[in-house]
Amino acid sequence: MKLYTTSQETATWEINHNQHWQTKLSNEEKDSISHMVTDEEIRTALWSLKAFKAPGLDGLHTGFFQRFWLTVGGSVREEVHSVFREKKIPDYLNRTSIVLILEIQGPETIGNFRPISLCNVVYKIVSKIIVGRIRPFLDQLISPCQAAFVPGRRGVDNAIIVQELIHTMGKARGKCGYMALKIDLEKAYNKLEWSFIKVLFAKANVENCIAIREVLDTFCNFSGQTVSEANFRVYFSPNVDQDNKEALSDILGFHQTEFLGKYLGFPIKHRGDSNQGFGFVLDRVKSKLAGWKASLLSIAGREVLIQASSSAIPAYVMQSNLLPNKVLEGIDRVNRNFLWGSVENKRKMHWVGWNKVTKLKEEGGLGLQTAKGRNTTLLTKLNWRFHTEDKAPWAKVLRLKYCNHQRLNSRNVDKLPSSRT
Repeated sequence: MKLYTTSQETATWEINHNQHWQTKLSNEEKDSISHMVTDEEIRTALWSLKAFKAPGLDGLHTGFFQRFWLTVGGSVREEVHSVFREKKIPDYLNRTSIVLILEIQGPETIGNFRPISLCNVVYKIVSKIIVGRIRPFLDQLISPCQAAFVPGRRGVDNAIIVQELIHTMGKARGKCGYMALKIDLEKAYNKLEWSFIKVLFAKANVENCIAIREVLDTFCNFSGQTVSEANFRVYFSPNVDQDNKEALSDILGFHQTEFLGKYLGFPIKHRGDSNQGFGFVLDRVKSKLAGWKASLLSIAGREVLIQASSSAIPAYVMQSNLLPNKVLEGIDRVNRNFLWGSVENKRKMHWVGWNKVTKLKEEGGLGLQTAKGRNTTLLTKLNWRFHTEDKAPWAKVLRLKYCNHQRLNSRNVDKLPSSRT
């Protein structure tokens, strides 16, 4: 058996060329993308690459080409010109070295590794030039709902939208029920197809379930993705009765769940449990500091470690959620104990109060930030983005759900319930 191959070397479907596709770019913009590459573009692309990234099959990293450019520059330019002239990458440039990297700590199966391809430098130059030409037009070419890989957009944006929809579903009343489907299409252990996670929302009825099932089957057929229905979950709003839940789950082939877990690394909160899902943040902080022997580090060394790692770990989740006080206090407790050298079986005296330690250095403290203070700072940044990125889908969702003109311009504290807390 060959590991990490692909099940499909060519596409299994044809695009209908008679279908009308709306033009997104003007003729001038198209020309700016498709014109012949210049020598200066090639040189700029090469020097924009990091010198000592892992090399491809030829064993030559970028630093070699940069150091000996006067010698090898001519042949590199000719290779790149040939690719753009013939609109085809030769097979020898397309060959890569596949390396496995860890997806989790303590891997136990081959599925805990992710394959990456190490490309040669000429291939990287071609890719860099193409990306540089397309980048100015990404906003026009990519849907506003696509949050990743576009400058100015963030993965947290779609996580906010998902959370708001789940929050609204939890308060649904009446006859019209809703469902959220978490679709996790993982690659098989011996395939190269990439995994992805989607969260779909729809009205909970038979017609939608049949349509979703058909689309999913068709997509898997075309893409070669391996479907593991054990990882598919569907969450129903409270106003869908149990009989309907079971019937719709059977059509979808999904397992019912009361908790959807995480999406893009953010826990999806459900109604009724404010602490649910955030314990992993505290566990990660503990795990990070447990690997260090506090007794071998000075106070200054422990301070640096807390600043560099322990305080940074929760930041990703904090940027969109107000963490429960129990978790925030737990993070501070772990940092306090580590700072003063306490271990699980032996506590040490805390010679200075935490409220003084967290003061600015100019005020006599160490400049450490409390977990709650950091959380508040990051949410303040989210608030700033909310007011400046008014056309972003996530901001539109929050504005339409919670805000009117009077509330936006008011300085009074508003007690309107929110999924952010």
